[in-house]
Formats: sequence, structure tokens, C-alpha cells
Amino acid sequence: LKIQQDGAGYGISLDQNGNKPAIYIDSECSTQPTFEIATPTNTTGHVMQLNDADSLTTAGILYMASNSTSTGTRNLVTIINDNTLATGTTALKIQQDAAAPALNVDQNANSQAILIDAHQGTSNAAILINAPINTTNAVLEVTGCNSLTSGEIATFYSNASNTTSRNLVKITNDHASATGATPLFIDQDANAPTITIDTEATTAHGIHFDNPTQTTGNIIQITNAEGFTTGAGLQIDCGSTGLATTLGGGLIEVMHDGNSGANVNNLMYLGNYHASSTGTTLLKLDQDSTGTAIEADMAKGGYAISGSANSTGSFGSAHIADKVVVGATTTQEGKLRIEGKVGGFAWAVGEGSTTRAGLYLDGSNHSEFYMYNGGGTLINWIRTNGTTKLDGGDVTFGATGAKISGSSTSTG
Repeated sequence: LKIQQDGAGYGISLDQNGNKPAIYIDSECSTQPTFEIATPTNTTGHVMQLNDADSLTTAGILYMASNSTSTGTRNLVTIINDNTLATGTTALKIQQDAAAPALNVDQNANSQAILIDAHQGTSNAAILINAPINTTNAVLEVTGCNSLTSGEIATFYSNASNTTSRNLVKITNDHASATGATPLFIDQDANAPTITIDTEATTAHGIHFDNPTQTTGNIIQITNAEGFTTGAGLQIDCGSTGLATTLGGGLIEVMHDGNSGANVNNLMYLGNYHASSTGTTLLKLDQDSTGTAIEADMAKGGYAISGSANSTGSFGSAHIADKVVVGATTTQEGKLRIEGKVGGFAWAVGEGSTTRAGLYLDGSNHSEFYMYNGGGTLINWIRTNGTTKLDGGDVTFGATGAKISGSSTSTG
């Protein structure tokens, strides 16, 4: 049967008024198409068009099914745009005007639901969601992953050896007025780590903040940590036997290399703001070895320890470690100044001297100072409760002719 239509009419017109297929084809083809439209000359008209399927209820416009048991590789539907110059061609377009999914994939086998073999190169993304108008709902959402055991909700993997700087995952909030936007929010309800970083880097940073612009805000802030008992806000566990002892080493390093002039800057600040927390120690050092607990390099001068305190209660007792090293040279050792106030009276200990004299403050009556030489021998002591005793050594007041004047009554 051959039909040739040279006019502007239908080649074949079927008016099917019964409840049966309008065209039924029983084909025995094996290597050839059952239905073929060869070399159509359409330009602005569609090669195949199904119009006005407005009576549909539960049926569809196009239905294609296969129950073949063959394991041969095949595509049930193939759409090919085979000319690289046809840059305005979209291989498949779906327009959904109803509030229902535009594409529904029901994958019941153990394989990928969607597989994209992308070769677009350097200029375009493999998947692009362009200008969505979402307001209170998510642009991309993966939900109901309740069957997971050792799997992940999302995996991003790269094995590229290229050394070009790049970000494997990038999140950008590009509007300065969006002050309520959090680029990444993680809600962990289980008793497990919220973030785990397994890094094999040796000289690069595990976490890096690049040129933060905070002024009165904090770069890292932990708020409302009121649940702590024996835990820590920050814990570093290190068993390394090769820790660096140079300027750029240590478990924690705080550096300030800007010229802030005379501005008061605290590179590290510890505060206990509750007066009832009398058992709280701001800084505790536990040194089990014979090494130095605190070492200050004061090569440029200044005080290694400086502070002030007011006390209206009993002084109690104080203990300072047996060895405090301050400065890098002999003339700088002992360059330490301590100032305080006890019972309304101010006291101070100066910067020390090359004799490296020690100091002992008797806390029982606030009145006696004992001075020792570098070998631990008592060289002088002063009692300030009305009697001053100088035991050993000479006392010189001013130049020749200096004297001590006053009045006293002595019975001894």
C-alpha cells in the first residue's frame, strides 16, 4: 500500500468512533523499525505531534512498556541531537504548570535512578538549577533517607591530580544585606561528632579562615555551653614526639604581627564572670616532666607578667613554681614585676637584677620579706611591723654626711 499526497491535505485520515485502537500494527520486524518517518522536511512544524488530549483522567499521552528478559545493553527511549552546531537545541523539555512533579523516577532495582555522563568541559555545570523562585522551601531537598546503615546522603569525590586551586564544594551568600542567612547549618541530634575531618595534609591547614574582616565580632564563637561538667570546650590530644619548640610551633599558636601602637590588646583572655564560682581556676598548668611550665621570651623588654588586684579578705597562702624563666639572656633573667594591694596597702616587686635575688613573702602577717642570693642563702630580711632588722652587709644612705634623723624611745 502506497499513498502519495501532493496537496495540502491529509495523506491518511482516520475517524475512529469505537472503543478500540485507531491503528493496530502486528509487526514481525526484528532488525528494522516497526514505525518509521524517514527524512522529514519539517522546519517550524513538529515531526510528530499529539494535540488536545484534554479528556485524560488516569491515562497518559504516551505509554511505552518492555518486559524483555534480554541482558543486552539498550535504551528504551533515545533522543539524539547529533550536530554540535545545534547549540539552541534542548534534547528533552518538560513544562509542568500544575503543582505536581515535572519528572518522577521510580527506580526499584539496585542501580542509579539518574546517571549523567557529562562532557561539557570547562564552561557549564553538569546540573544547573537556574533562577529558582523558592521562598520558604528548599531549592534542593533529599528527604526520607531512613534506610541508611553505612551509606551517605551525599558523596562528592574527586581524584584529579591537577594542582590548580579549586573548591570541591562551594557555598556563597553573595548579598551583604542577607544578615539572616547561614551558609551552612548542621543539626546533629545523635551523640556523635557533628563534623569529622580526616586530613592527610602535613604542611597545609586542616581548617583555614582566609582574611576574616571581623572587628567586634568573633571569628570562632561557642555560645551557651552551659551543659559542661567534665568535658572541654576545646580539647587537643597529641602524642607526637617531635613537637617544634621554635616560634612557629606548638599545639596552640597565637600570633600578632600588626602595629597596634599603645592600644590595649589581649591576645588571649580568660574570664570567670560569676562571683559564686569560687572553685573555678582560670588557668591551670599540669607539668609532669622537669621541663619549664611557663617560659617568656622578653627580648624586646616589657613585663613578662603584669597585673593588679585588690583584696579585702585574708591573704592566705600562695605558691609559685620552683623555676620561672623570663627572658633569653642572663641579664634578662628575673625581669618580672608584680604589683598588688593587700589590706589597703600597695606593694610591688621590681624587675630583679643580675644577682637574681629571690623573694619570699610571709603570708602569716604580711610583714616580712626574705631576700636570698642565687645560691639560696639568706642575705637580708626586713620586718615592717615597727622593727627593721638588717642582718649582714652594710647599709649606706646617700653620700658622705648623710644621716638618719628622728626620735624614738628604746628600752632594749
